[in-house]
Amino acid sequence: MKIQNSDRMRQEEPVRILLAEDNAQDKLLVANTLKDSGIIFQLDWVQDGEQLMDFLLNRSTFRDRHQFRNPDIILL
Repeated sequence: MKIQNSDRMRQEEPVRILLAEDNAQDKLLVANTLKDSGIIFQLDWVQDGEQLMDFLLNRSTFRDRHQFRNPDIILL
């Protein structure tokens, strides 16, 4: 399978990744793995499914749509 670079990667805009993970050590593992991959990314982190839905629907503490934009990738 051939994977082509998107325009986003060529422009070096960060890939917006939303991580839903309740374990801080696992969050750190994911963040370090992404750093080692060379991917330019912005990692947002929520701790559970309720926060995930709040983030995606811009509710509660995630109301600011400019700060909490829709992710490109969601990791569960």
